[in-house]
Amino acid sequence: MIFLPNHKKNGPYLSKSLKPKYAINYNQPPQKQVDKILNLFQKGKSMESAKRAKTLIEQYPKAFIVWNILGASLRRLGKIEEAAFAFEKVTQLNSNYAEGYNNLGVTLNELGKFDKAEKAFIASLAIKTSQAEIYNNLGIALREQGKLDEAVTIFYNALVLKPNFSMVYNNLGKVFFERGETEESIAFFDKALTIDPNNTEVALNLLKVPTNSKKKVYLPKIRRLLEQIPSESNSSSEVQFLKARLLMQEKEHDRAFEKFCQANKTKVFELKKMKQKKIMDYSNFVENVRHWIPAIQPTKKTVIKKLFILGPSKSGKSTVEKLLSKSKRIKPLYEARKSISTNRKNLDSQGVIEFDKLFFRSEGALLEQGYKITTSTEPHSIFLTSFLADKLPNSYFIFMNRDHLDVGSEMFMADYKSGNYYAYEANEIELYLKFYNDISKILCKKMPETAMQVCFEQLTEDPVATIESISSFMSLSFNIKSLENYKKRKYAYSPLREHFKKLVGQ
Repeated sequence: MIFLPNHKKNGPYLSKSLKPKYAINYNQPPQKQVDKILNLFQKGKSMESAKRAKTLIEQYPKAFIVWNILGASLRRLGKIEEAAFAFEKVTQLNSNYAEGYNNLGVTLNELGKFDKAEKAFIASLAIKTSQAEIYNNLGIALREQGKLDEAVTIFYNALVLKPNFSMVYNNLGKVFFERGETEESIAFFDKALTIDPNNTEVALNLLKVPTNSKKKVYLPKIRRLLEQIPSESNSSSEVQFLKARLLMQEKEHDRAFEKFCQANKTKVFELKKMKQKKIMDYSNFVENVRHWIPAIQPTKKTVIKKLFILGPSKSGKSTVEKLLSKSKRIKPLYEARKSISTNRKNLDSQGVIEFDKLFFRSEGALLEQGYKITTSTEPHSIFLTSFLADKLPNSYFIFMNRDHLDVGSEMFMADYKSGNYYAYEANEIELYLKFYNDISKILCKKMPETAMQVCFEQLTEDPVATIESISSFMSLSFNIKSLENYKKRKYAYSPLREHFKKLVGQ
């Protein structure tokens, strides 16, 4: 949520109280000139407002409010790095302008610099302590770093200030879902939908959560939402995925699969239109791993063991992490990881990589808290496995193994917000799964002491035995007494497995 002078209900949050009334000040431009640029921005003419803001800044380089409008204009144009520079300039010119720090934090979040975004939001709250929107933004930055407990606390602070803040309830739902607390996440998503009954994102989040509950009191709300969606919006992939998910909840599997096929075709079209559709070539990567010779990396007893749980989406990574997190010795880091170059030459030129350069946590602090192992389920780490094995001391790898028709059909049902471009076409899903299986077999063979495969079906049917095998593999007792309460249950095939099988021609 970006702050600017004036307020516009359906756009970024723009507070009237933020509009400065300039006295005669040669460091600041006349108010009329500022208003003209702001008016252009509010009419959606971001390119023109950015151009005029730059011209005015040349004449008044210390005009922080013009830098702020420039940042908002650039952000709307998709120039996020330039926007972040503008907002940082705002904070340098006026260190008491809370909105400048917030806006900087929003753009840093979008750039994946979540730790820096966290600092910006904290600086904003130090100046303006009663802004629920800033607490919400801070909570998002913490969640993206895998700091889920801290995020929950911050989101609750936002609700104290603004009890009916639907976005916060939605974000709490995401956090509890990531922690594996499904019934709690449903309650938060349901509350968000009650407050904002036309929010399709919340409705889709609700339908994504697996539940054994037979009540499903939220289904009538979602049906009403779909009935009220304008006809021109029915052709969007988001609405089509929502309809397909609703049919799944109603056990209409044949109709649901037809709708998923339609939704995926629409998604591919939308991605191509936005030039975001990427064609992946896995062959070079596989060959590089085939010829890779693992370096002899001495372990350090004083260093935390890093366990990377790898696998395609829907392969059971989060289930393993949830079970392991019940140990007081294990700290889950979820999917949060700092962005690093995947260029092999750049990677090979680095020496030993430090824990703090890869994650949003301090290894020293975790050791002081008594943790012996961290877990990471960041999906793209599969492309860094050989690098991590060579450069990150005490690295271990679990490769999830699940029947390709089950995992493939569930990926086909998912509407990803970013990445996973292969997930919308059945044949591309199959190619990715083949790549993953080839890579996992090669790496397990090359690193028998630090890499193992875990079968999702076995995990489902006997979680205690699976966790015990991981404990033995890592040479560390997990002391998870609560696992004894887990009942063995028969593995359930994906409900659309056979439909997906026909689609890929098997």
